[in-house]
Amino acid sequence: MFLIFITIILFIGFIELLSFRKQAVTPRNHRRYTLCSTHYYSKHKGKWQECKKCKDEYSIENYVYFATNYFNFEKLPNAMKITIRCVNCEFESNTMEDFAFETNEGFYCTKSKCQKKGTAPLSK
Repeated sequence: MFLIFITIILFIGFIELLSFRKQAVTPRNHRRYTLCSTHYYSKHKGKWQECKKCKDEYSIENYVYFATNYFNFEKLPNAMKITIRCVNCEFESNTMEDFAFETNEGFYCTKSKCQKKGTAPLSK
């Protein structure tokens, strides 16, 4: 009985460890990276695909990403096409997955020079 208990605990720990991988489609990632989750936890009415409150909570780039990424069980049909541009090097893409992060200035791509620029202290 004790061996079964230890096996279950190890298995649950392994699943939790995997859930921190961004590529894993897990309940954790669904909660963190989808409009479905925002809609549910904000207690909005109706379907998330038709919710104006959800659409107004995000920039259009984030809205499209959270509505169409692979963490969704049901993706937003006919999502608008967007182009995102790196504010440092002008790299363009139609998905946020090609960008390392976003600041008040805009998006920074995954190139090391752009990440350094985006995380540099502000000059006074």
